[in-house]
Amino acid sequence: MEKGTNLSQDQLLVLIDRFQQGIATTAELEMINRWYDSFESDLPLPESGKGESKEEWRLRMLSEIERRISETERADVKKWPLWSWARIAVAAILVVSMGVFFLSKDKEAELATLAAEIVPGANVATLTLEDGNVLTLSPQQEGIVMGDSLRYADGSLLKGEPSIGQSNHRIYQLATPLGGQYQIRLSDGTKVWLNAASTLKYPSHFTDLKERVVELSGEAYFEVARNVRQPFKVKTSQQLIEVLGTSFNIHNYQDEAEVKTTLMEGSLAIRPQNEPSTGSLATVKLKPGEQIRILNGQPSVHQADIEAEIDWKNGQFIFKNESLGSIMKRVSRWYNVEVRFQKGAPVNEYFKGRVSRFEKVHTLLEMLEETGDVHFKVTGRTIDVYPVKK
Repeated sequence: MEKGTNLSQDQLLVLIDRFQQGIATTAELEMINRWYDSFESDLPLPESGKGESKEEWRLRMLSEIERRISETERADVKKWPLWSWARIAVAAILVVSMGVFFLSKDKEAELATLAAEIVPGANVATLTLEDGNVLTLSPQQEGIVMGDSLRYADGSLLKGEPSIGQSNHRIYQLATPLGGQYQIRLSDGTKVWLNAASTLKYPSHFTDLKERVVELSGEAYFEVARNVRQPFKVKTSQQLIEVLGTSFNIHNYQDEAEVKTTLMEGSLAIRPQNEPSTGSLATVKLKPGEQIRILNGQPSVHQADIEAEIDWKNGQFIFKNESLGSIMKRVSRWYNVEVRFQKGAPVNEYFKGRVSRFEKVHTLLEMLEETGDVHFKVTGRTIDVYPVKK
């Protein structure tokens, strides 16, 4: 669909509904984007706009959109009165009832120009073999599967080492860079999703081993295949996690003081790494919906917001009372950019909102700027964060 081509009301509402459910395809998202962009063009004012300047009419329409979002999205968005997809959703209501409208794109265009080269992360990873050889994995694939041979999820062979066999336990390392993500199904059927800047070490197979042990740095989501005779364990820099069959998320970045492990299903037993089970820090057992946080070696258990904790796995950024400092750290990893906080920047300001992880960075920055509390300057792959002078 070319720019300026109209979608029918029914088509538009169906596409928006699919987006909100998280099932819209790339092509459908592009259709909505092009529909939205088509309103940049100079369209004639509708009857209701006569007697007003174009700017006055546009501002009145934006005010109406804000009012609609305030009514329908307030429970979900604290400080972002307008974000691109909410604009589209409310725009659909206005299209149905009021006809065409205009949206100012000046600020978005400015940020878009500055951040033109900063695109979201993608399926990027490397696999290091036991002999030190490094395979660059295909960005057209979502993940790899361990078996008698190394294969992608679609069944095609990896180039470099097609045969694994069961003769010995080779150690592999799957690594994602900044701006990368990848998946793996281990030989026992366990599924692992790796977030950006993460590393997973694991054996080629678990045959004849008393335990299934892997090592993680960074962030990963696990769906562990149940095997009561062969416990599954995850080692991180600060904790040892033992499971039988469960789903959980580990957030364990070296540049963050706090380590978080969140349990979705099953059961987990967690103790500090290199600390005997009889030591001063006892083993902690989690129930579904709970999260253990380890800060300065001290564990504490909390009820978790599951949706927010695994937003990255589901292709979203979901912020629920999250500080700007934490948000920008996530932005830095996913978009592979340097973030610099200038004097007075609201590092500890808290926000609520959500956006697709596959939006370009300027969309996220524009959303944050609309709070009126923060301003961004993009230079190359560096984002400077400033306070807003009031």
